[in-house]
Amino acid sequence: MEMQKEQRAVQVHTGGGGDAVYGIGMFGAWVYYFTRATTTQERVKAFFKGLVWPAFLVHELFVFLEVASRPAPPPVPPPVPQPVRRQRRSSSAKKPAAG
Repeated sequence: MEMQKEQRAVQVHTGGGGDAVYGIGMFGAWVYYFTRATTTQERVKAFFKGLVWPAFLVHELFVFLEVASRPAPPPVPPPVPQPVRRQRRSSSAKKPAAG
């Protein structure tokens, strides 16, 4: 008897287009930063800024929305446990008479 291998169809899932958007944005960022660069040092910075342009975009968006400039709220302190008070018997209270 011969053993036959089952052949399965292989499904390949590719990206949903985010890579293309990032690539176009990277080239756009390079054009933006390189046109403003005047020295070699600025051109080197422009190259790396073009690679991480989404970080700059998100930071500027937060500054625009004033999220990054707002201070964090102070932490809420934990509640302080209150001591348990027991009621004391009054020494002036009369005891019942034995009789």
